[in-house]
Amino acid sequence: MEWTVEETKRLFDLCEQARKEGKGLKTAFETIAKEVGRKPNSVRNYYYAHLKTLNLMPEMSKRLGIKVLPARATSFKTFAESEITELVKFILIEQGKGKSVRSITTEMSEGDKSLMLRLQNKYRSVVFRQRKKTESIMRALRSEKITFFNPYTKSVVTDGIEEPMDDYALFSNLKTITASLEDEQVKDLFKGLARLVQMATVGDSDDHKIDVKVLELKKKEVENERIYEENKMLRSMIEKMRMELTERKLDSNLEQLREVNKMFLTKADNDKIKSLGEYVSELGKILARTK
Repeated sequence: MEWTVEETKRLFDLCEQARKEGKGLKTAFETIAKEVGRKPNSVRNYYYAHLKTLNLMPEMSKRLGIKVLPARATSFKTFAESEITELVKFILIEQGKGKSVRSITTEMSEGDKSLMLRLQNKYRSVVFRQRKKTESIMRALRSEKITFFNPYTKSVVTDGIEEPMDDYALFSNLKTITASLEDEQVKDLFKGLARLVQMATVGDSDDHKIDVKVLELKKKEVENERIYEENKMLRSMIEKMRMELTERKLDSNLEQLREVNKMFLTKADNDKIKSLGEYVSELGKILARTK
């Protein structure tokens, strides 16, 4: 559904009025959203997109009758330590209610996208780069028995107690768990969950089936290793026996050759000629057994 010129003029008029009164633009966005049947976020995006265009083309905004105020010049302001502490504390508490970092900082900035990003980036920077400071804030919240979100264990702490999540709690608090994660971390989390679900649905309802299977596989692996080593030893023994038998066989055949030659050589010349065929035949048999 396209925006009409009248709707656009109405939007910019309300924003101009809010600016003059020193208020945030969130109320103006929500008012227009109800009037035109759109979502506040959609209205906000439309406003900022056309604000840039109309500021660059003042003649067009004048021709359409749309009053465009120049974007507010904001000087960069660093956070004081007390402001950082309060920011992290507030976001941790709101995350404990199931909100995401983006939604929390959006509400805090009242539609100011630049401020929202500053708040969001400052919070994440403290959590990931200043763990000691974050843990100090969490200790204070624990002592006060205030419910908050622990970004390191990805769980909610209630009444100072942080209990391990069961499967139901894990899925019911998934929104909270992913609230402080980057896109790639969220993808990795869901991949891990998918693997767990697949493992959980493979067999029957036995809670320990996966552990039992792992133990059985490990046991089989050890058994296979033992059998492999035993086979290796047996092969070595068989080879040794084969070599010994071969040597014994050669010794035996050699001895037989000696006896046959001795008997042949001790015969008279005439007898040698008569038994030559038998002698050669006997040698052939012995040599055949040697191969």
